[in-house]
Amino acid sequence: MPALVALAHPDRPQLVTVEEAMRALCLSRPTLYRLIAEKRIRTVLIGRARRVPTTEIDRIANRAAPVVLTTRGAA
Repeated sequence: MPALVALAHPDRPQLVTVEEAMRALCLSRPTLYRLIAEKRIRTVLIGRARRVPTTEIDRIANRAAPVVLTTRGAA
């Protein structure tokens, strides 16, 4: 399996807290932890601190269906 290589962006951390990932993905705490438990979102443990790679946030955000705004009653 090839190694994943993330290009570092100077203004963006490579790892974020679960709280920051929740806000970035607009997910509730239980939903995010369920996705982590189901191994649908990869995380990193540093000691007892769980961190989410920003590449995972990008991957999940890019897979989400686009939101289409419509006006009620429009034909």
